[in-house]
Amino acid sequence: MKKSEESNTTIEQSEQNMSLVNAESTSSNQLIAFNMEKKLLSTINELDRRYKEEISLYSEKLQRYNVDIEKLRAKITVKEKEVSEAERELIADETLIEYESKNFEKLHNELSTKIASLSELADEYKSVLSKEEYSKKVASKKRTLLALLEEISEKESLLLNKELERLNHFSTHKERKKLLEQLQSEVKELELEKSYFESTELQKITPIKGSGLSSEAVEVLPEVVDTDVIDA
Repeated sequence: MKKSEESNTTIEQSEQNMSLVNAESTSSNQLIAFNMEKKLLSTINELDRRYKEEISLYSEKLQRYNVDIEKLRAKITVKEKEVSEAERELIADETLIEYESKNFEKLHNELSTKIASLSELADEYKSVLSKEEYSKKVASKKRTLLALLEEISEKESLLLNKELERLNHFSTHKERKKLLEQLQSEVKELELEKSYFESTELQKITPIKGSGLSSEAVEVLPEVVDTDVIDA
């Protein structure tokens, strides 16, 4: 009877020892699983932080591109108005010069007619008219010629001044157009840079994937899975 009791006691102690070993093993596995999960969550949080930081920097740079492009476009709008203004001035100059040139030509034709009339007076009417009448007519025609010459001289000065204004406006128009073309070239170049930045930089940013894990986190995941299996 004593041997049977001793045997039962030994079995019970063995079972208790096994239970303790299993409990310790389970506790150890749970600790490992907890640490691995903690590491995984830490990795995910760090990747998420990095991702958000990179997205923020990307957005800031993209915004700078947009602001710079809008500033250039605003300058282009101003320059376009200036170029249009210079073009209108040029057209006005050319129209006025054309008009005054025609008047100048008419005055020259009129001068030729007056000179011919004076010559005619000297050749044909000198013998017909009295000396007094002849002198009066000659004096009148000379006064007309002098007034016409003065008008022609004024018209010539006006044309020269207008041509000078036209050349100045042409120079201004050329300079403004050149600046406008430079700004248009700059904005195109900046838009290309922005487009390249959008297509390349965004691809470099590693997102937290649909599963919530990046490639780094996926490397840690099998260890946690193994630990969970041991626990089971």
